[in-house]
Amino acid sequence: FHCLVHHNQLVLGDSFRLKQILYNLLSNAVKFTESGMVSLWVKTLWEEGKNITVSFEIKDTGIGMTNEEIGRVFNHFEQANARVQKKYGGSGLGLSIVKELVELQNGLLSVDSEIGKGSCFTVHLTYEVADEVRQKATYPIAVSKEDFYKCVLVIDDDVCVRELCSVIFQRHHINHTFAYSLPDILKKADEYLIDLVLIDMRMPEINGVEVLRCLKNKMNSHVKFIAMTAYAFPDERASILFAGFDGILVKPFVETDLLKHVTKSHITPTITQLSTKHESPGGLANIIGDDKELYDKTFEIFSEQILIDLEELECALKKNDLDGISFSCHRLYSKLAQMGLNVPAKEILFAESCIKKNKICKLTISEYYGLKDSVVSALDKMKAFDLI
Repeated sequence: FHCLVHHNQLVLGDSFRLKQILYNLLSNAVKFTESGMVSLWVKTLWEEGKNITVSFEIKDTGIGMTNEEIGRVFNHFEQANARVQKKYGGSGLGLSIVKELVELQNGLLSVDSEIGKGSCFTVHLTYEVADEVRQKATYPIAVSKEDFYKCVLVIDDDVCVRELCSVIFQRHHINHTFAYSLPDILKKADEYLIDLVLIDMRMPEINGVEVLRCLKNKMNSHVKFIAMTAYAFPDERASILFAGFDGILVKPFVETDLLKHVTKSHITPTITQLSTKHESPGGLANIIGDDKELYDKTFEIFSEQILIDLEELECALKKNDLDGISFSCHRLYSKLAQMGLNVPAKEILFAESCIKKNKICKLTISEYYGLKDSVVSALDKMKAFDLI
């Protein structure tokens, strides 16, 4: 490791995404280098005003690539060539993830390589120079307990969503409870003094609009209702609000998205869109924080549920069950995107969109197996991360 940046230089940036980028590039370099060395060089390219552009170079003495192979190495689900795929394995997803993460930060990614001599991957990222050390905030939104609703009922059959909501609500001392079957929902509505309800729009036994109608007839008129959905297509957004919801929380979400809806002054009939800067929430660490035990527990829950959803998607594909494929894709998308796995998440979203719009499934079984391998591989890599 060689660092040519001033050691006391502090910058503002996304440390989680940088870790993903370097982890993928270094692990690839080690994988394809049987002898020689792998090195990481960090250099300051230039400084202008409050901005500093940093270069990260990962050099290896591995197998190298031809110009033709370099041209397709960043395509997702592709290896440099069949020989590489057969000998070294892997899904061909790692470098496409790196490219996407670099571009999300307005950076540049390039590669120089020569067969038999090795490769050099270079990442250029621009950061803002920090004036002082910023302490990690325990509470990202400065509101008092009185600003939150007294008790929040979360209606969602997805254990991953319930776990994330629980982590955030406990951190901010927000009273909450969960339900996902109609008898349990009605029971909780009687037992708790609920003034805010978050409702998932697609559950196996009952949809969100049906739940809303049941509860509006049962609960006080001051109770607010927020719809939760894993990406609302344009035609669905208006119909959700027209059905009587007070707002929409789009999954995947970040902590501030959720807190905005459980703060009384922020409840308005508007849609919380996943903005460009939140296109990749950066995995669970951005929500969980530095609690490694909690991170490991939550990561295992997400991983297990993703594998279950993948198996259900496989079964639906083999039966050509369009409704089952659409439902499995809907569930998978939010989990993959919440984990920061944008590339497979977009593949899943495209498959669901085709079914919704054209009643056609464009995801073949062979493509599914490639997708599954890439997700499993990415989860294995993410599991190896240590929290900063």
